[in-house]
Amino acid sequence: MKKNFFLTMGLLFGSAALAQAQTVLLSEGFESEMTKQPTELGFYEFINTQEGDERNLTNEKQWSGDQSLHFYNDAAFECKTETWQRAIKFRNLPLKENTPYRVSFYLTGTNQYTLDGETYEKTKARVALMQGEENADLPLLTADSTQITYDLSYFQEDDKGFRKYTMMFFYANQAIQQEYYKNHPGNASNELAQKFFLTLNVFNPGDFWIDDVKIEEGAEIEGITFNGDVLKVNFGYKVNVASLVPEGKERLLLPADCVTVGLKDGKQYGILSVEAWKDGSLYIFLDGDDYPDETEADNVVVTFKNPADEACRIKYTESLRPYSFDEDTSVKDFTENGATYDDNIQEVYSYAYKIPTLVGAVPEDGSFDLPLTTNEFTLSFDKNVNTEKVSAALVNANGKEEELTVATTGMAEVLKLTRTGAEELVAGEYKLTITGVEPEVDPYDNPGEYSITLNFGMSSSDPNDVVKVLWTDSFSVVGANKIPAGWTLKAETNDLVGPMDAGSGPRVFDGFSGDFTHALYYRMGYAVYGGNADDEVHRLALEEGKKYQVSFNAVAWKAAPFGRFEVLDEADATVASYDFQNVTNPAGEGAKGNITVGAHSMTFTAPANGNYKLRWSTLDKEGGEISYGGWLETLLGNVKVQYIPNNAGAAYKQALAEALATAKNALANNSGARFAGVAYDALDAAIKKYDGQAYTAPSAYDAAVAELNAATLALSNHRTLCDTYDPMPALAWEQVKKFADSKFNGTDYYKALETTMNKYVLETSIDEIDLITEKVSKIDTLMTDAELEAAIAELDKNTAIVKNMCTTLAVDEATGLHKRSEVGTTGVAALTARLVKGADALTRLNTLTGKEEFTDYIEKANNALTDDDALAEELKYLVWTKINTTLADPENTLFADRVDEVTMDNYKDSIDMTVFVKNPNFYITTPTNTDVTNESANGWNVKYLAGWSGGFAWSTGWSWLVTDKCPVADGMLTNYNCSFTATQEVTGLPHGYYNIKFAYGERENYNPSTQKDTLSYAYIKVGEDSIAKGTRVIGQIFPYCESASQTVFFEKVKITDGKVLLGIYGDTETHMFLNEVVITMVDEDTEFNYATGIKDIENQTVAQPVKTEYFDLNGRKRTNALNGLTIMKQTFGDGTVKVKKVLK
Repeated sequence: MKKNFFLTMGLLFGSAALAQAQTVLLSEGFESEMTKQPTELGFYEFINTQEGDERNLTNEKQWSGDQSLHFYNDAAFECKTETWQRAIKFRNLPLKENTPYRVSFYLTGTNQYTLDGETYEKTKARVALMQGEENADLPLLTADSTQITYDLSYFQEDDKGFRKYTMMFFYANQAIQQEYYKNHPGNASNELAQKFFLTLNVFNPGDFWIDDVKIEEGAEIEGITFNGDVLKVNFGYKVNVASLVPEGKERLLLPADCVTVGLKDGKQYGILSVEAWKDGSLYIFLDGDDYPDETEADNVVVTFKNPADEACRIKYTESLRPYSFDEDTSVKDFTENGATYDDNIQEVYSYAYKIPTLVGAVPEDGSFDLPLTTNEFTLSFDKNVNTEKVSAALVNANGKEEELTVATTGMAEVLKLTRTGAEELVAGEYKLTITGVEPEVDPYDNPGEYSITLNFGMSSSDPNDVVKVLWTDSFSVVGANKIPAGWTLKAETNDLVGPMDAGSGPRVFDGFSGDFTHALYYRMGYAVYGGNADDEVHRLALEEGKKYQVSFNAVAWKAAPFGRFEVLDEADATVASYDFQNVTNPAGEGAKGNITVGAHSMTFTAPANGNYKLRWSTLDKEGGEISYGGWLETLLGNVKVQYIPNNAGAAYKQALAEALATAKNALANNSGARFAGVAYDALDAAIKKYDGQAYTAPSAYDAAVAELNAATLALSNHRTLCDTYDPMPALAWEQVKKFADSKFNGTDYYKALETTMNKYVLETSIDEIDLITEKVSKIDTLMTDAELEAAIAELDKNTAIVKNMCTTLAVDEATGLHKRSEVGTTGVAALTARLVKGADALTRLNTLTGKEEFTDYIEKANNALTDDDALAEELKYLVWTKINTTLADPENTLFADRVDEVTMDNYKDSIDMTVFVKNPNFYITTPTNTDVTNESANGWNVKYLAGWSGGFAWSTGWSWLVTDKCPVADGMLTNYNCSFTATQEVTGLPHGYYNIKFAYGERENYNPSTQKDTLSYAYIKVGEDSIAKGTRVIGQIFPYCESASQTVFFEKVKITDGKVLLGIYGDTETHMFLNEVVITMVDEDTEFNYATGIKDIENQTVAQPVKTEYFDLNGRKRTNALNGLTIMKQTFGDGTVKVKKVLK
């Protein structure tokens, strides 16, 4: 293969509407040194190379051609999480809007690195198509601003050869890119530069070789791989292939005509089947013995037309997808030119070759009390069976066998079997066996063999011999991140034997609901209970000849791996075995939630007295061997072992009797008129339907129990709704009454609650005992679940909003001033904290000067409902005026030295000037904690710099508070594995000295052994002077300015122009929390003449004004000065313009 850089129009291909033509945009094989100019397409350069690193072309290793690019990264620079380091960037890419791109390359190199010879870290790399220039760039984005980047964490060591990596990208449009950049600007002050490049960052230490970098325009999928008659479609994005497969099935057949497979010379191959598999794979199987070989890979052409039937239609499932601005998430039709031979595609075969699976029988498996005259049996399979090869027999408990006649002929899914004997059956247990089960075509596997258990004759039972629960798992008892006693779990390199803590790897997970609340997570090998020989307590003792049933839920954590459950004796011999497939996680891959699927059970007879073990294993394939290799992540929950009476059907009869008893008890306990209605009537009908009934089929009993239990639960849920709703109108009434005469009574949220309350509260009355207290005496008695659910939701939300929003800051009894807003403070108290601080500043000044002024503004601030910028400006002006006019008096004692009469300590009075800071307490109004923008920061300029963007977030303490029920909460700005800055310029401060405190602390330092001081800091800038101070490590608490150990403190800062820039920096290696900022004026400047200074400010010109204009604080023009604070703009005869605030 000739390898050099080229630009070509590529091969155009035909496909359905909206498909793009594939064009090779860039191909670089590193066969010669870079000679292109920096403005040419395909020019590449190395960025952020560290000292000691090497970059060179070498013939030492290559995927194709003669050379590859060698990356040597020196271990002196770990760059553990610095994903922007050590890049090769391919410049000047002519990317087009609304266009997909495929990036591929070959790489081999260091898979793990160590700095100390003992601890090993996985080597990582990042790949992205980006827009912009250095330090002012951005990855391509989806419609919801998801960044399209790929992080690689597995490399084949150079002794194993190169591995191909393929990644999919999509350039949506420039508007999305620019809008995001506007809110997350880099070093460029204006728009994001319309320059595009590919970056490959291999940033950890090691040796790496890169070859055959390619960018293809118009490629809709990652590619096609094949081996023989099997082709696999790799979409490159998360799709719904696995979820298309019906529950309990292994695969779904798509229409065979949705694909074509051929060669570029026009040759076409027959299609045997197109199949969606439960593991998420989409396979194409070719018909016959004619299929492409490895040498024809580049000439393979595959077309795909997405089926219109929703049951078969393939769709993207995540926001990271092409055409993300389209509502239709369907995969586009495509034509893919070329495929990759993959020898790893092994033991994959078409559904046509699959052995038919027995899916049903009449009588069904486990039936009991069957008539002795039964002569006919029906077996149902999931596909046609070749009846000519089938044999069937009925075998009694003594092994006596009676051959059955296969009455059905030809190919059929349903087989009818009849007895050959004429006499009645002898009462007892029989096995109906069927062998030689084959599909219509000759299978690869051995013919299928199945058996079902049938019990004939009426059974009698001992009323004392009942089902008993012998053992249940203790997952919910021990809790999360534990391995319970009695359990042994296989880990990567060793067995984990409980009891023990386990913060990672196999362990107990919590966070579930439904069939279980806790589950045991295991992923390679096995999970065993009772296998620890040294543990004499946690054992499962069983008795010879008795029946037992083990039940459990098996749910995949990811994918849908196969599993096996076994009962082992003390010698580890298998007593009973049961294969299953872990059900796809209904909450989503790697997610927790409500799970009511994946239930399994197995009944067996103990062959001898002794201790037994229970083992669950992960299998390498269906019916395969235990897999100790890759992660096959599964969840095991709701494990139970029961004794089952030997009498056939006793367990089912007992279950129905218990369900009936529970149902009757529920009906009796909810018989009042308050709980009458649909649920009560349905349970009453179910009891009458099943009371006194008997069946032969286990499924009939299961259905009866399920219906009774569902009806019982429905009535219980209805009772819960009634009990939840009934007190809620009174609670809403109490909230309305509580704030009826408060400043909140005109707010929208108060009025909404008032309206809601009036809807459900019908009457109030005076308490008959104290004849004073008013209370709710009658509510609207709702009866249906729908009405109750709607009322509960409405009352809960509106009551919660009023409770959370109608808040005020507490007053300190000693000072008469308000306490600070703290983390967890909600509503108006958090919103108006700076305004209240402004009122407190005026109150404090009135006290210190003995002059009671501006009480109307103090009242206005204390009655504020929002963070009113106009009112804040008025308060700042009044505080500024009060301080300056006071200090202009030579007899003033505002900052005079004083002596505490109790302690005799010297001190000076100070003034809290925090009103001059916008949002000093960091109140949060966004419901999304990662929505950190200048807009959501409400006064602060925030900027994410590098690292994990998801780690730059808001916090409201130990739990997240901002929701639709709590629109505002006091919080903190935090980082985790990322760096950031936050700044705000404070203006209008009076001339003087200030203490400035940042409640900014470090929760944890990621590399304490190598760092003496924190990497994060706070800083201030006054004039041209900047001062920075490192933060304190505060541990697992949240910082407050009241605590000296939790603050960054700048003492006696002299401010002469009214301005100070507040700033903080948070480093990737630290976990920071920024809670609040406090500014306090602590002294006057004795060298400054306040009287002259004010006069000079107010009289900057001696010229006479020729034009005077007035504006309100929102910039709207007025005819004259308004009452309160107004902006006055004067134009003077000498051309100068003066703007100032005036108070009328």
